[in-house]
Amino acid sequence: MSTSPRKRKVSTADDPKAIARAIRSDTARGYQAAREEYSEALAQALSRASPAANPPWEEYQERDGVYAPDAKPDCKSIGTIIKHYGLRGIKCYWALEYEKKCAVLNGLNSILDLSDGSGNGQKHVLLDEWDFLQSIFAHDLKIEKFDQAVSNDMKNLAKLTRKDKAAGYKSSRMSELNAVDNELSSAFCIYADIIKLLSTRDNPMNRVKEMTEYDTIVKIWSPVFETLFRDTHVVLKWGESKLQTDEVRVPAGPEDHIFFKVDLRLILNHRGTEHTLAIVEVARYFQDSKIRHDHSKLLIESKLVLDNMLRHGCSPGDACVPSLQLCGLRGDFLVLQLEEDGLYVAAPVACLRFPSGVHRLWGLEEMLTTLRAFKSSVTQNLELLETCINETRNSFGKKFSRREPSPRPASITWQRPTWWPDHKKRRLRPPSLEVIFGKN
Repeated sequence: MSTSPRKRKVSTADDPKAIARAIRSDTARGYQAAREEYSEALAQALSRASPAANPPWEEYQERDGVYAPDAKPDCKSIGTIIKHYGLRGIKCYWALEYEKKCAVLNGLNSILDLSDGSGNGQKHVLLDEWDFLQSIFAHDLKIEKFDQAVSNDMKNLAKLTRKDKAAGYKSSRMSELNAVDNELSSAFCIYADIIKLLSTRDNPMNRVKEMTEYDTIVKIWSPVFETLFRDTHVVLKWGESKLQTDEVRVPAGPEDHIFFKVDLRLILNHRGTEHTLAIVEVARYFQDSKIRHDHSKLLIESKLVLDNMLRHGCSPGDACVPSLQLCGLRGDFLVLQLEEDGLYVAAPVACLRFPSGVHRLWGLEEMLTTLRAFKSSVTQNLELLETCINETRNSFGKKFSRREPSPRPASITWQRPTWWPDHKKRRLRPPSLEVIFGKN
């Protein structure tokens, strides 16, 4: 009786693939531990810096005048704190974690980011003042819900579509045709388009992980925004169009001009000149470094849009720039406003989520409500900016070679420069202290 040979059990030590995996795992853990140890040592070194060194920026104070309720007479203002933190961190910028890099960037761009509550962001520097700041700088955008009758129609559509996709699609198209105004018509049109997308054989939701960034834009979000703004004069410009930085810092040469590539710019085209009203950034999936980078980039781009509106005479109290950060099927709605002299504040408004299937259509009403609020903010900016531009253009100044009507003083003196490091060349060239603190 012959017996089959026993299979030799391969130990981990004899398996090359297992050895390679173990090496990679040990290397990754060692790298992470070394990075954390270096960051901690760096933070301790910064905290041990002697006041006797008296860095030059300690003599500069921001003019925002925002203090905590229990602040002592010799305390720094909020604008001063975030800028001093940015100037302190610029020396070790490339070694910082993503959250701290964002805090440095925001501080040097005079932005207080209340949408980031992470432990290593600006909240780390303003922990005691955080709740107070959120209470005084909360956004005042109204997110109006749909009427009860419309809300009931959408809930019934979701139930019907779960049972019969074709019937749900037909009913949503009928609701679009019977809508009492353009806004409701657009909402039901988006509803119908999403049902159609989720009903196709090549449903992109079945391969979200394999989708590229352009797949996310073209197949998911582009139809939504095109329909949302179809009844307005807002122009949608897709495909990484360029947004140039302001000229406050006076670049040393052509290579110092920074151009931000934006996934979607919402534009007012006034007599052939494009004026950006809002910004949308799109990523295909959630990756911490990508999300952090896009978040900082989005806020600084919004600052450029806001500065342009202020230079055309818009009041800081009226100008409020909306923005959306989209990652896959999720989105974050933010607003940026110049609240005080030298202090821009970014505040969160709402989150939104694109339905991943017909069984998630119950959340579509909330997404449409948020998008309607975003649209309202964009169209308000269009009307405001168009009015301010026309006021200047229709003056007698040009006709009789006299000085043009100037914007409100706060629109000019409250502004601060924009700064963005050269990540490719790893070059840091922030503006001078006089420019950063508005002393020039």
